[in-house]
Amino acid sequence: MHDDYAASSDRIRRLAWALGALLVLSVWTFWPTGAPRVTTAGERVPPLTAYNPVLAGERLPDDFRQILPRDAIRPIYEPTFVNAVDSTWPDSTDVIGVEIGGEAKAYPVDHLNGRELVVDELDGIPILVSW
Repeated sequence: MHDDYAASSDRIRRLAWALGALLVLSVWTFWPTGAPRVTTAGERVPPLTAYNPVLAGERLPDDFRQILPRDAIRPIYEPTFVNAVDSTWPDSTDVIGVEIGGEAKAYPVDHLNGRELVVDELDGIPILVSW
């Protein structure tokens, strides 16, 4: 009986050590690294590696009231478009229009009400359309 208890206790101890090691490895792997990397104007940064002031330890203003958690509304990263002639939207549709270097796009406000941000590019220039 004593040997069964000792073996069971030893298994529990080994399991606890393994779980502890797994926890340490997980924290080490996913812990945010030091200062943000400096980027140049126009440089594309993958969304999940962008600087996050909250994770960096920056405090929110005392009078800031957050209703939704950070990044609860995902931006549109790869919008698709049709020519104005082929569009099924009524002529009275409210849009945000952007024109750069002779290239123009229109972003329907009805879509932006649900997503709020569109990450896009016009004439090779990265833009962010916000509503």
